[in-house]
Amino acid sequence: MCGGLGSFRFTFGIHKGKRIEDVPTSYLKWITGPEFEDRGTHIKEPCMRELAIRPQEIFITDHALDRCSQRLLKQWQADRQPVEGNEPLEGIAEWLRRKATEALKVYPVTVGTPAIEHEGIKFAFEKNGGALTLVTVIKK
Repeated sequence: MCGGLGSFRFTFGIHKGKRIEDVPTSYLKWITGPEFEDRGTHIKEPCMRELAIRPQEIFITDHALDRCSQRLLKQWQADRQPVEGNEPLEGIAEWLRRKATEALKVYPVTVGTPAIEHEGIKFAFEKNGGALTLVTVIKK
């Protein structure tokens, strides 16, 4: 890796040559974890800084996706956007993840938060360790 955070590129492994912001979160978590202790801080520190500025990954249960397709279909059809760099519009799972991410930027989930409302949608999350799971959605 070299340069400032924005210009860091991996010089080894499966993501050799990639910019740090283009590497999956799971890979960065692996590098900053105990399995990777033999590498120096010159690799761990930029990865930890990148993880700190990334939005939290949101897992979506099948139940939440089913609820979305049953109750929020018209909102999805009216609001979906092109997928980054492509012509097709985002699918329902991509749209739901984007909406949940937008809601979390306004109303961060804390321990004990049962649900948050944003733009006419109520999102119910579970927090397990560092992972955040969207368990259901309700049209408000």
